[in-house]
Amino acid sequence: MSIGARLILVIENAKGESGNSAVEYYCEIGESDDRLRSQLDLFVAMTSQRVFDRLRTKETLGYIVFSGVCSTQAVLGYRILVQSEKDPIVIEKRIEALLVELEGFLSSITDEQFNQFKSAAIHKQTQEPQDLLHEGDIVWEAISSRRYDFDKGDFHAYFNIDPSKRYSR
Repeated sequence: MSIGARLILVIENAKGESGNSAVEYYCEIGESDDRLRSQLDLFVAMTSQRVFDRLRTKETLGYIVFSGVCSTQAVLGYRILVQSEKDPIVIEKRIEALLVELEGFLSSITDEQFNQFKSAAIHKQTQEPQDLLHEGDIVWEAISSRRYDFDKGDFHAYFNIDPSKRYSR
């Protein structure tokens, strides 16, 4: 697909009932590398609660609202997923309006707030899996993305601490 392309896929419900919709708003960020992944993880830490609060709680656009990193083989992306009974075109417009608001939010945060987000992102990345299911998800994501970076939490946290340094083993 070309830059800025939109793809809308409509599939009619086989039973003829009024259906649900899902919008996955995807922004390709760039070729996957550890510094970019670290920065994207930090962006998600700074914005995911605002995305959920706006789209799910305040605007009640969907019963499932999620935002996060989307990693495929060599490409990193950011996505917002909303499942709803509402018109997907309306949802897409609300997501685009939210992204404009997020830009304003990010440009207005203080150094202290930024450092708090950074600390939270590092904590999340270095946190041990809480159970076997979570650990399995981490391993499967590393395998399915063909990155095989099973220790990515520590690895990306290193870049978040000082993105100017190179990681060496």
